[in-house]
Amino acid sequence: MRPMSIEVRNIEKRHLEGFVTTIEHAFGAEMRASDIPNFERKIDIDRMHAAFDDDQIVGTAGVFPFRFTIPGNVVDAAGVTMVGVLPSHRRRGILRSMMETQMRDAHDRDEHIAVLWASEESIYQRFGYGLASNQGHVNIERDRAAFLDDQGPIGRVRMVPADERLKVLPSIYEQIRKDTPGMYERSLTWWEVHSFYDPEHLRHGATPYFCAVVELDGEPSGYVVYRMKSRWADDTTPASVVEVHEALATSPDATREVWRYVFGIDLVQRITAYYLPADWPVFLMVPEPRRLRFSFSESLWLRIVDIEGALADRSYAAETALTFEVVDEFCPWNTGRWKLDTATARVERTEDEPDLALKVNALAGPYLGGFTFTELAAAGRVTELTPGALERADAAFHTPRKPWCPENF
Repeated sequence: MRPMSIEVRNIEKRHLEGFVTTIEHAFGAEMRASDIPNFERKIDIDRMHAAFDDDQIVGTAGVFPFRFTIPGNVVDAAGVTMVGVLPSHRRRGILRSMMETQMRDAHDRDEHIAVLWASEESIYQRFGYGLASNQGHVNIERDRAAFLDDQGPIGRVRMVPADERLKVLPSIYEQIRKDTPGMYERSLTWWEVHSFYDPEHLRHGATPYFCAVVELDGEPSGYVVYRMKSRWADDTTPASVVEVHEALATSPDATREVWRYVFGIDLVQRITAYYLPADWPVFLMVPEPRRLRFSFSESLWLRIVDIEGALADRSYAAETALTFEVVDEFCPWNTGRWKLDTATARVERTEDEPDLALKVNALAGPYLGGFTFTELAAAGRVTELTPGALERADAAFHTPRKPWCPENF
């Protein structure tokens, strides 16, 4: 067998078919011809990298350039996506080469963090990614869906047809996005080609999207986008399933009214929802929380690309000074001791004795507020070197809400 010469570089428009074909093979999925124009509108071709074996694309790694919400700020972030290697070329260092190229590119563009959804969690931890947030799932019998101490409905609910959704929903999303770490800005193009992309072959036997908006005091305050999968038990009893695609609300009242609408849809046996926030407030609104079958799974993974810039970007809930001893084997420019003054968000290299020692991927959890340093220390991921440092770090990195990303990219 001849030696393999692999080159990782940006693709051009002429490479799109090979890029897409490689993604299909890597994930065992099929992209229809009708999907290609939508795909082209969604990507920034300058952020798409591929591994070439001569002229054949054998690996892919893309980035969506996001404006991403972190505690107290909105920053540029690399939204890593479409990462895969052909089965014929695995275990040859291609993924590592693509990750190195991607990290250097993000660093050169002054993007201090990268985020992704992992198809296999163990893969990305090798490259310095750490778990940043969880998501919730529910699967509830519709006839057990109710509210505790319910005073009855308020406001107004109306159905929104497809051609009006982009006039109503983005403003609601933005109100929530600006205060929720883990969310990112959506352009109108993104809404069209990603969030609301709804071809029949992606419905898996369910209906097209329905959309309902809750109005409180005459203002749009929440929405739900969902499908219905029709089914009749024994050909006589309605047993359909509501599949919630996205549900957002700007207040506790709006949250209750959005889910009141969902709980009240007729001819339904079960309601399922994914991509819910880890601190989903409906869990505490119902009389039988166990009936929700509320469960967790990991969602966003985050990579600190530039520790100095990333720590300076966010805000802090308490004033203190902390020195971190950080090990980063993949991005060596992050390795060393870093002193953070949370009162000024000033970050600098130091020779001071460290308060906390950790690998770079452990910083992902506290960075958005998803996990505390104390939780990571209990898991053996952080070492406290100065008594009281964990408590001070937890107070400084505290956020009023858990991070949340309501869609997979």
